[in-house]
Amino acid sequence: MEFGLENKVAIVTGGSRGIGKAIVNALVDEGVYVDSISRTGGAFDHYADLSTIQGLELARKYIEQIQPNILINNVGGVGNRPERFKNYEEAYNMNVRPMLELTDEALKYRLERVITISSIYGKEGGLNPWFTSAKAYQIAWNKEMARKYRGKINFNIVAPGHINTGKEFPDNPEIIGSPEDVANLVTFLCSEKAKHITGACIVVDGGESYSF
Repeated sequence: MEFGLENKVAIVTGGSRGIGKAIVNALVDEGVYVDSISRTGGAFDHYADLSTIQGLELARKYIEQIQPNILINNVGGVGNRPERFKNYEEAYNMNVRPMLELTDEALKYRLERVITISSIYGKEGGLNPWFTSAKAYQIAWNKEMARKYRGKINFNIVAPGHINTGKEFPDNPEIIGSPEDVANLVTFLCSEKAKHITGACIVVDGGESYSF
Protein backbone atom coordinates (compact mmCIF):
# COMPACT_ATOMS: atom_id res chain seq x y z
CA MET A 1 0.00 0.00 0.00
CA GLU A 2 1.22 3.48 -0.86
CA PHE A 3 1.15 5.57 2.30
CA GLY A 4 2.31 8.88 0.87
CA LEU A 5 4.71 9.60 3.71
CA GLU A 6 7.72 10.60 1.65
CA ASN A 7 9.59 13.61 3.04
CA LYS A 8 7.50 13.80 6.21
CA VAL A 9 9.52 14.42 9.38
CA ALA A 10 9.00 12.27 12.47
CA ILE A 11 10.31 12.02 16.01
CA VAL A 12 10.11 8.68 17.81
CA THR A 13 10.87 8.58 21.53
CA GLY A 14 12.68 5.46 22.68
CA GLY A 15 13.47 4.56 19.09
CA SER A 16 16.74 2.69 19.59
CA ARG A 17 15.31 -0.73 20.44
CA GLY A 18 12.19 -2.87 20.64
CA ILE A 19 8.92 -1.38 19.41
CA GLY A 20 10.49 2.05 18.94
CA LYS A 21 13.23 0.71 16.69
CA ALA A 22 10.68 -1.18 14.58
CA ILE A 23 8.65 2.03 14.19
CA VAL A 24 11.76 3.96 13.14
CA ASN A 25 12.62 1.34 10.53
CA ALA A 26 9.07 1.15 9.17
CA LEU A 27 8.84 4.93 8.77
CA VAL A 28 12.28 5.15 7.15
CA ASP A 29 11.18 2.49 4.67
CA GLU A 30 8.29 4.80 3.72
CA GLY A 31 10.62 7.72 3.02
CA VAL A 32 10.11 9.55 6.32
CA TYR A 33 12.95 11.58 7.83
CA VAL A 34 13.13 10.10 11.33
CA ASP A 35 14.88 11.22 14.50
CA SER A 36 14.81 9.17 17.70
CA ILE A 37 15.17 10.51 21.23
CA SER A 38 16.50 7.83 23.55
CA ARG A 39 18.82 7.02 26.45
CA THR A 40 20.72 4.50 24.33
CA GLY A 41 22.50 4.90 21.07
CA GLY A 42 21.00 4.17 17.68
CA ALA A 43 21.44 5.10 14.04
CA PHE A 44 18.89 7.93 14.27
CA ASP A 45 19.35 8.77 17.94
CA HIS A 46 19.55 11.98 19.94
CA TYR A 47 20.45 11.34 23.56
CA ALA A 48 18.05 12.40 26.33
CA ASP A 49 16.81 10.70 29.47
CA LEU A 50 13.11 11.53 29.24
CA SER A 51 12.45 10.52 32.85
CA THR A 52 14.37 13.61 34.04
CA ILE A 53 13.69 17.35 33.84
CA GLN A 54 17.06 17.91 32.17
CA GLY A 55 16.34 15.27 29.55
CA LEU A 56 12.95 16.75 28.76
CA GLU A 57 14.46 20.22 28.31
CA LEU A 58 17.02 18.76 25.92
CA ALA A 59 14.30 16.92 24.01
CA ARG A 60 12.28 20.13 23.66
CA LYS A 61 15.29 21.73 21.99
CA TYR A 62 15.54 18.81 19.56
CA ILE A 63 11.87 19.24 18.67
CA GLU A 64 12.34 22.96 18.13
CA GLN A 65 15.18 22.20 15.72
CA ILE A 66 13.45 19.36 13.88
CA GLN A 67 9.83 20.63 13.89
CA PRO A 68 8.22 17.26 13.11
CA ASN A 69 5.03 16.49 11.23
CA ILE A 70 4.70 13.26 13.22
CA LEU A 71 5.35 12.57 16.91
CA ILE A 72 5.45 9.00 18.21
CA ASN A 73 5.33 8.90 22.02
CA ASN A 74 6.80 5.45 22.51
CA VAL A 75 9.02 5.76 25.58
CA GLY A 76 7.55 4.22 28.72
CA GLY A 77 7.94 1.79 31.55
CA VAL A 78 7.61 -1.98 31.68
CA GLY A 79 4.33 -2.94 33.28
CA ASN A 80 4.94 -6.61 34.08
CA ARG A 81 7.90 -5.82 36.31
CA PRO A 82 6.44 -4.17 39.44
CA GLU A 83 9.90 -3.64 40.90
CA ARG A 84 10.60 -1.20 38.04
CA PHE A 85 8.55 1.46 39.82
CA LYS A 86 8.46 2.23 43.52
CA ASN A 87 5.37 4.45 43.34
CA TYR A 88 2.92 6.29 41.09
CA GLU A 89 5.27 9.24 40.64
CA GLU A 90 7.94 7.12 38.99
CA ALA A 91 5.40 5.51 36.64
CA TYR A 92 4.05 8.96 35.75
CA ASN A 93 7.53 10.38 35.11
CA MET A 94 8.40 7.57 32.71
CA ASN A 95 5.10 7.17 30.87
CA VAL A 96 3.02 10.33 31.11
CA ARG A 97 5.26 13.35 31.56
CA PRO A 98 7.36 12.81 28.39
CA MET A 99 4.16 12.51 26.36
CA LEU A 100 2.75 15.74 27.79
CA GLU A 101 5.96 17.77 27.57
CA LEU A 102 7.02 16.74 24.08
CA THR A 103 3.57 16.96 22.56
CA ASP A 104 3.23 20.43 24.03
CA GLU A 105 6.46 21.46 22.31
CA ALA A 106 5.61 19.80 18.98
CA LEU A 107 2.22 21.55 18.87
CA LYS A 108 4.05 24.85 18.32
CA TYR A 109 5.12 23.80 14.84
CA ARG A 110 3.66 21.82 11.91
CA LEU A 111 2.34 18.77 13.69
CA GLU A 112 -0.12 16.51 11.82
CA ARG A 113 -0.10 13.19 13.71
CA VAL A 114 0.49 12.18 17.32
CA ILE A 115 0.56 8.47 18.14
CA THR A 116 1.18 7.25 21.67
CA ILE A 117 2.16 3.68 22.48
CA SER A 118 0.19 2.71 25.56
CA SER A 119 -0.81 -0.81 26.64
CA ILE A 120 -3.83 -3.07 26.88
CA TYR A 121 -3.40 -2.55 30.63
CA GLY A 122 -4.48 1.04 30.21
CA LYS A 123 -7.87 -0.40 29.21
CA GLU A 124 -8.23 -3.13 31.83
CA GLY A 125 -6.72 -4.39 35.07
CA GLY A 126 -4.24 -7.19 35.47
CA LEU A 127 -0.88 -5.67 36.39
CA ASN A 128 0.34 -3.23 39.01
CA PRO A 129 -1.88 -0.21 39.72
CA TRP A 130 0.72 2.48 39.01
CA PHE A 131 1.47 1.21 35.50
CA THR A 132 -2.23 0.74 34.71
CA SER A 133 -3.02 4.25 35.96
CA ALA A 134 -0.26 5.83 33.86
CA LYS A 135 -1.36 4.00 30.71
CA ALA A 136 -5.03 4.86 31.31
CA TYR A 137 -3.99 8.51 31.62
CA GLN A 138 -2.34 8.30 28.19
CA ILE A 139 -5.50 6.93 26.59
CA ALA A 140 -7.85 9.46 28.18
CA TRP A 141 -5.59 12.41 27.42
CA ASN A 142 -5.21 11.52 23.76
CA LYS A 143 -8.98 11.10 23.41
CA GLU A 144 -9.54 14.63 24.69
CA MET A 145 -6.73 16.04 22.52
CA ALA A 146 -8.31 14.40 19.48
CA ARG A 147 -11.55 16.22 20.25
CA LYS A 148 -9.78 19.53 20.83
CA TYR A 149 -7.80 19.37 17.58
CA ARG A 150 -10.40 17.61 15.44
CA GLY A 151 -9.89 18.42 11.76
CA LYS A 152 -6.37 19.74 12.41
CA ILE A 153 -4.22 17.09 14.12
CA ASN A 154 -4.92 13.39 14.56
CA PHE A 155 -4.26 11.87 17.99
CA ASN A 156 -4.38 8.08 18.34
CA ILE A 157 -3.34 5.39 20.80
CA VAL A 158 -1.84 2.00 19.98
CA ALA A 159 -2.20 -0.46 22.86
CA PRO A 160 0.03 -3.53 22.54
CA GLY A 161 -0.27 -6.70 24.53
CA HIS A 162 2.76 -8.92 25.02
CA ILE A 163 5.34 -8.11 22.36
CA ASN A 164 8.56 -10.01 21.76
CA THR A 165 11.17 -7.44 22.71
CA GLY A 166 13.47 -9.87 24.50
CA LYS A 167 11.66 -9.89 27.85
CA GLU A 168 9.83 -12.71 29.59
CA PHE A 169 6.58 -13.91 28.02
CA PRO A 170 3.45 -15.75 29.09
CA ASP A 171 3.12 -19.47 28.43
CA ASN A 172 0.70 -19.14 25.51
CA PRO A 173 2.87 -18.07 22.53
CA GLU A 174 -0.08 -17.35 20.23
CA ILE A 175 -0.65 -14.02 22.00
CA ILE A 176 2.95 -12.87 21.61
CA GLY A 177 3.38 -10.31 18.85
CA SER A 178 6.42 -8.79 17.20
CA PRO A 179 7.54 -5.14 17.29
CA GLU A 180 6.79 -5.03 13.57
CA ASP A 181 3.14 -5.83 14.28
CA VAL A 182 2.93 -2.57 16.23
CA ALA A 183 5.07 -0.63 13.74
CA ASN A 184 2.85 -1.59 10.80
CA LEU A 185 -0.22 -0.13 12.50
CA VAL A 186 1.66 3.01 13.53
CA THR A 187 2.81 3.56 9.94
CA PHE A 188 -0.75 3.29 8.68
CA LEU A 189 -2.01 5.75 11.31
CA CYS A 190 0.67 8.24 10.23
CA SER A 191 -0.60 8.20 6.65
CA GLU A 192 -3.39 9.92 4.75
CA LYS A 193 -5.05 6.49 4.49
CA ALA A 194 -5.98 7.01 8.15
CA LYS A 195 -7.00 10.66 7.88
CA HIS A 196 -10.44 10.02 9.41
CA ILE A 197 -9.11 7.97 12.32
CA THR A 198 -8.54 10.12 15.40
CA GLY A 199 -9.27 9.63 19.07
CA ALA A 200 -8.98 5.86 18.62
CA CYS A 201 -7.33 3.32 20.90
CA ILE A 202 -6.39 0.28 18.81
CA VAL A 203 -5.09 -2.90 20.42
CA VAL A 204 -2.36 -5.10 18.97
CA ASP A 205 -2.59 -8.13 21.22
CA GLY A 206 -3.53 -11.29 19.32
CA GLY A 207 -6.82 -11.46 21.23
CA GLU A 208 -5.13 -11.37 24.63
CA SER A 209 -7.21 -8.63 26.26
CA TYR A 210 -10.70 -8.98 27.72
CA SER A 211 -11.99 -5.43 27.28
CA PHE A 212 -13.84 -4.16 24.22
